[in-house]
Amino acid sequence: MNIPRKHVNDIINHFINNTHLTTKISVYNPGENDRTLLDDDCVLMVIEGYISLVREKDGIIMASFEGPYIIKICSSGVFNKMRLSQDSNFSYITCRRSDFYQYIGEKDLWYSLVQILEYSTWQLYSKIEMMTHGSVYDSVKFYLGKLNSHPALCQKENVCQYIVVRTGYAKSGVMAILNELRKGGYITIVRGKLTGCTKLPNKF
Repeated sequence: MNIPRKHVNDIINHFINNTHLTTKISVYNPGENDRTLLDDDCVLMVIEGYISLVREKDGIIMASFEGPYIIKICSSGVFNKMRLSQDSNFSYITCRRSDFYQYIGEKDLWYSLVQILEYSTWQLYSKIEMMTHGSVYDSVKFYLGKLNSHPALCQKENVCQYIVVRTGYAKSGVMAILNELRKGGYITIVRGKLTGCTKLPNKF
């Protein structure tokens, strides 16, 4: 399922052009405002850049998004247990949640909002399904696919570390699977970076 970019852009553009409802465009500064961004009762609209949500208790990255995207659409205490990763780098605006929904109704943007919520739900379900019913290989395969679909990430991320911080699995176990996939010609890794990925086998 692809990110509904058109619907995300439609909503963000409406709010950017109505500055009386939103904060001014800001750039995330690690360590200064991450807790405020996640704790307050506001919708966070990422205009451009990269954002990762990290679970406080173990440092596992629970979700990552590239802008434009919208998070915190629904009120949830789950964000109180997370922080933004130090490598998050994005520009954003925020809007009080009550004002956000009122404006969505006034401009009849419900269809676009539903498309975004549907994608977010699918993302969450996929991760829960993988973590509760999948094997280590299923997780490695899942994140290789995500990484391979973002060339810019492939260039900057160490593939093993990318998977480890999102799963909590031991580095040795992840590396063993990556090495076998590389021997089988399924993936190419150069200096820790994923440079090629073919159709991966269903089982390891």
